[in-house]
Amino acid sequence: NAPFADARIDAGGIVEMMKLTDGTEIVPLLVLDCSGSSARIASRTAPAFEDWSAWLPCDRTHTQRLSATGAPPPYTQVDGQGSGWTATWPLGGADVRLTCAAGGEGTPFRAGRRVEAWRGNCIALGAAAGLIEPLHPTALTVLLRSLAQLIQLWPAERRAPVEAKAFNRFTANAMTGARNFVIAQKAAGRGVGAFGDEPGDTMLPDVVEAKRTLFAARGRLPMFDDEPFEEEDWAAMFDAMGQVPRRYDARADALPLATIQQHFADHRARIIAQVRALPPYAHAMAELAAA
Repeated sequence: NAPFADARIDAGGIVEMMKLTDGTEIVPLLVLDCSGSSARIASRTAPAFEDWSAWLPCDRTHTQRLSATGAPPPYTQVDGQGSGWTATWPLGGADVRLTCAAGGEGTPFRAGRRVEAWRGNCIALGAAAGLIEPLHPTALTVLLRSLAQLIQLWPAERRAPVEAKAFNRFTANAMTGARNFVIAQKAAGRGVGAFGDEPGDTMLPDVVEAKRTLFAARGRLPMFDDEPFEEEDWAAMFDAMGQVPRRYDARADALPLATIQQHFADHRARIIAQVRALPPYAHAMAELAAA
């Protein structure tokens, strides 16, 4: 149970021995680096890092706990300001405010990912594998999917290059997909004043541009391997940020307009009825806290 102190690592990234502060030495089959952005072992086994600051320049986070004012809202409020954004949500009878900005006070971080999350017998998980601005809870989603992949690829010996290659391909796709979602939202938000002060001459990643242009043209979205967000998430995000397709999908002509209108009217009525049957958010949270 003693803290980690040091490790002996060969040129191929194999952690041959781990030493704890009490002198205990461990010869590991596999090392899971969950040490956060410091990546205490993975930064030595796989130091190559892909930097994303050209698209995501925020590099500081700062958290405050504030006195709650009024009934808590059932959502997180996100506001763009200056070189970053703030998110406020109710928690435990107070409001928590997270500020993410480029420069200034707060905890530093670097947006990007480790090029090889699995190298040798060390696997970086969570923030040790990479970081994205916490505009969405992408970190937990990517972590859970990475763990599911790791279970499927669990090696029988220290050196497992085939499994490592498959895991690295998945992790790269998942983290890049999460990055693209945040980039797309910030780019779309600039059009409606939600986010600002980002380099105007920075080209969007090809995948983001492909999604944005096709959605703007006809409301469709191309999807790619291992993306952590579904097509519905992308459509809802673009719609919420004020992106309206120039024309509808031609397949809608297969049904009479009156049928489509009635379908959505019925769907809307069901949603309203379900929401009205729910208790107020504050009451529901109080009941959960008392349980």
